[in-house]
Amino acid sequence: EAVVPVRAPPKKKRPRSPGPGSPPPRHRIKAPTGPRPTGAMSDLKQGPTRAAAPAPRGDFGLKKPLVFGVVEKLAADDPATPLRAKELRRGGVPCVLTGVAAADVAPCMSDWVKPDGSLNDAALLRDVGDERAPILRYDAAYSDAAPIREAMRVADFVKDHWATGDASAYLHQWQFPLSETARRTLLPRGAEKPPPLPGLDRDLLEHWLERTGGHSALQYVFMGGKGTHSRLHVDPGGLDLVIAPLIGTKEVTLVHRDDAELVGAMCDSDDDDDDPHAASRPVDPEACFDARTDDGEPKRKRLDALLAAPTPPSLEEEPLLALVRCWRHDLKPGEALVMPEGTLHAVRNSTPALSFHRFHLDTTNPAGFWKALVDGDSPGIRPAEILWNGTHGAMRALDEAVDGGDGDAARDRAECLLKLRHLVGAIVREFDPEDLAVLGRRAGSEGRRGGFDWRGLLEDVDDTLGYWAAGGDA
Repeated sequence: EAVVPVRAPPKKKRPRSPGPGSPPPRHRIKAPTGPRPTGAMSDLKQGPTRAAAPAPRGDFGLKKPLVFGVVEKLAADDPATPLRAKELRRGGVPCVLTGVAAADVAPCMSDWVKPDGSLNDAALLRDVGDERAPILRYDAAYSDAAPIREAMRVADFVKDHWATGDASAYLHQWQFPLSETARRTLLPRGAEKPPPLPGLDRDLLEHWLERTGGHSALQYVFMGGKGTHSRLHVDPGGLDLVIAPLIGTKEVTLVHRDDAELVGAMCDSDDDDDDPHAASRPVDPEACFDARTDDGEPKRKRLDALLAAPTPPSLEEEPLLALVRCWRHDLKPGEALVMPEGTLHAVRNSTPALSFHRFHLDTTNPAGFWKALVDGDSPGIRPAEILWNGTHGAMRALDEAVDGGDGDAARDRAECLLKLRHLVGAIVREFDPEDLAVLGRRAGSEGRRGGFDWRGLLEDVDDTLGYWAAGGDA
C-alpha cells in the first residue's frame, strides 16, 4: 500500500524587527466608511451633502455655572482653631469663625439687635441717629473714581430706606471712630475691649491714633436692603479684614490674593496711560493683551463683574476661571469672616443686613503691610505711622507685662515686639536718607517734633527686649 506523506502546516513568517535607524513598519489604516464625526469642541458647519451624525461627547459640567470653593469653618471654642486660623491667614486663605456673638466682635452694638435677630431701631437711633454716614448709589452718576457722592443722617436712612425696603441707597463703610460724638458713645475712653478672636493677636491698629482712646480707627458699619452690594475689589494697606453680620445674611465672593491678577488681567483697559507694564509690551500695534476691549470699547463683560454676579459664568464661557481659587459663602449672624490681606472680594446683602467690619494688623501676616509701606499706595492709611505708633505700643505692653509679673503675657508681647523690630531694622538698613524723607512725608511727620527717628526707635526696642530678657532687672 502506498504511503502518503503528511505535510506539515506552513509556518507563519515572524515579523522582522527593524534594525537600528530603520523606519518602523507602516500599517495601513482603513478609511472610515461612515460620515466623519464632529469633534467635541468643534463648531464647524457641515457641508450641504454630508450630514454628520453628532459624535458622543461628555458634558463635563462645562455649561453649568461655576462651582465655588467652600470656605473652611472653624469653631471659635475649639482649642485647635487659633493655630489653624493663623496657618490659613499666612497662606492667604479666608476662613469663617463660628459661634461668635455680637458682643465678641462689636460689644458697643450688641444693643442694636433684638433677641429675635431683628433691628432694635430705638437703640440704634439713640446711639447714632444724628450721625451722618456715607451713602453709595449704583446709579447713572456712579463713578469708580468717586463712588461716594453724598452723606445722610442715620435716622433718615433708617426711615427712608431700611424701613421701606428701598435698596437704592447703601450706608457704606461708615468709619464711626472718626466721629467724636459716635466715638464717645460707642468707644468710650478706657472701655474694656473684648479679647481678640481666635487666630488673631492683639490689634496693632489700636495704637495708631491717640484720639480714639486705644481703639482702632479702622472700624466700620455697613447697612442696606436686599441686593445692596459692593463690587469686586481689593482693600489697600496690606491689612486683614474681619466681617461680622449683626443682622441679616451677606453673600461674600472671594478670590485668593495670588490669583487676583488673573481676574484683574481681564478687567483692565488697553489704555497704555493706565498700564504700568506698557513699556514692556510688544510694539506690534496688532498685539492685544485684553480680549475684552476693542479700540477702547468693551466687547465682553468684565470678568470681575461676571464673577461677583449672583449667577456666575460657566467654565465654557470663561475658561480662565478654572485657574482661579475662589470661594462663596453666605455669612450669617454668629459668624465672622477672617479675610487675609490682598483678598479680592465682593459682598452682596442676600437679605436686609447690618454688619460690623474692621481691619486688623498683627505680626502673623505682615508681608502685605510691609509692601504697602514701601509702595505708598494706601489712601487714608499711613503704614509708616502705624508701624511707628504700633512699635511704641508694643514696648509699653511688654513693660507692663514684665512689671506685672505676667510671664506668659510678657513672652507673647516680646515675640510681637521682636517681629516689629525686624520691620524697623529693615527701614534702617534698606532706606537711604531720601527714602526716609519720603516715608516721613507719607506718614505726616512734618508736624511731629523731630520727625521719625527710626534708628533711635530701633535702639529703644533693643533696650526694651534686653530689659525683658534680664527678667526686668536691667
